[in-house]
Amino acid sequence: MSDSTKPAKGEKPYVGESGKKFADRLLNDKYGPNNYPKGPNTEHNKIKKWGDRSFQNP
Repeated sequence: MSDSTKPAKGEKPYVGESGKKFADRLLNDKYGPNNYPKGPNTEHNKIKKWGDRSFQNP
């Protein structure tokens, strides 16, 4: 896990939750609602990709 995905450490997406919603939920808890940058090479984008690629819905 890279430094940028540390807020996601020990967390996993809920069943049916997309990577985007997963990243939004974690970063809203950490920084407040929508108070973080989005786009390429941001913490949000890296968590979103990790959530989408590392987990599969049952």
